Amino acid sequence: MGMLARVCIFLLSVVLAHPILMTILNPLIDYNIIFGLLCLLSLVLCLFTLFVVKVPEVSIFCVGLSLLFSYLCLSSNVVVVPSSTHHGKVALVTGASKGIGLALIDKLNNKGFKCVIASRSPPPVGVDADWLKLDLSLLANVEPFVQSFLKEYNSLDLLVLNAGVAIGYTNHTTEGFPQMMAINYLSQVKLYESLSPKLAKSNLNRVVFVSSLINMVVSDDQLRQPFDTIYTNSAELYSITKAQQILYTKAAAKSPFQNFVVAVNPGLIYTDIMQHGDFYQKSIYYYQTPLFAALVPFIEPIINIIRYRLYERAPDGADRILYAALDMTLSNGDYIQNYGYINTAMLSAAADDFMINTLYDMTTEVIRV
Repeated sequence: MGMLARVCIFLLSVVLAHPILMTILNPLIDYNIIFGLLCLLSLVLCLFTLFVVKVPEVSIFCVGLSLLFSYLCLSSNVVVVPSSTHHGKVALVTGASKGIGLALIDKLNNKGFKCVIASRSPPPVGVDADWLKLDLSLLANVEPFVQSFLKEYNSLDLLVLNAGVAIGYTNHTTEGFPQMMAINYLSQVKLYESLSPKLAKSNLNRVVFVSSLINMVVSDDQLRQPFDTIYTNSAELYSITKAQQILYTKAAAKSPFQNFVVAVNPGLIYTDIMQHGDFYQKSIYYYQTPLFAALVPFIEPIINIIRYRLYERAPDGADRILYAALDMTLSNGDYIQNYGYINTAMLSAAADDFMINTLYDMTTEVIRV
C-alpha cells in the first residue's frame, strides 16, 4: 500500500474514530470532553498500524468500526425537542446577541415565543427579537433593567441565563468583584431573583442557567472563597462561576420563589467564547505548566483545526438549552447534559446540601444588599 493511501486512511480514522468511546461513555460523561483524547488515540493507532507494524488491513478494519460506531452514535443520540408551542409567551435570554444565545432566539421564535434579548451589544439587524441593553458586569445595572422590562412587558414565562465570558475579565469592578464573577454568576442570579415574582405568575415558569462541564474540576475550598477574591487565571475563575450556577440551581429549586430552575451544559460549542483569546488560558488550569506554555505557539494552530472539526455549532448548543427549557419530565433543580443524562458529570458539592446552602447564603448576602 502506497504512502498516499496510508495517509488517507490515517486522516479518515482521525475524523471517524472519536465516536467509538463516545458511544460507550455517553451515559457517564459528556462526550465532548473526550473528543481530544479520542483524536489522539486514533492518531497513535493509525500511525502504529500503518507505519510501524505496517498492517494496513488493521487500519482499514478500524475505519470500518469507526463508521459503524459513528452510525450508532448518531442514531442513539437523536433528541426530540418537545414539540409544544408557546404562542404569545415571553422569553428573556441574556447574552443572546451572538453565539448560542442568538441561535436559541431563532428556535424560540419557531416555538411561538416573543423573544427579548438582554445584552451589552445589539443583535444583528433582522433578528426577530426585542433588545434591551444590559451590562451584567455591574450588579447595580440589574435593577434599572428589571424596571424597564416590567414596564414594557406584562408577563415573563421563560428566563434563559446564557450570558458569559471565559477569557480575561479577571479585573475587579468598582463594586469589588471580578468582572467574570459578576457577569457569569452574581448579576444573573440577581436578575433571576428580581424577576422571580413575575415568572411565578406564568403557567410555564421556567428558568435555565447555561453552565459547563468544566464545573467538575472545582473544589469545595474554591467554592467557599469570597466573591471578591483576586484571580489571575481566568480559566480557574470561569470554572468556579459555572460550578456556582449549578449549586445555586439546586438551592433555588428549594427556595420560596416557587420557580422551576434547571442548569444545562450546552456542550463544547464553536463560538466566540472558544475562538478568541489565548489558548494557554483556555486550557483547564491545572494542566498549565511551563513546558505546555512553551509548546503553545507550535500546537495552537493544530489544535484550532482539530477544534473546529470536533466542536459542535451554536444550534446544537441551543437545542440542549431548548430541551432543558421545555421538557416537562425534568425535575426542579436538575443539571442536564447531553440530553436526558441528569445530575451526572457534576462536582460532588452539587450533591452536598451543606455546600449548596453555604453558597446560597453567600450569594443572597451579596445580591440582596
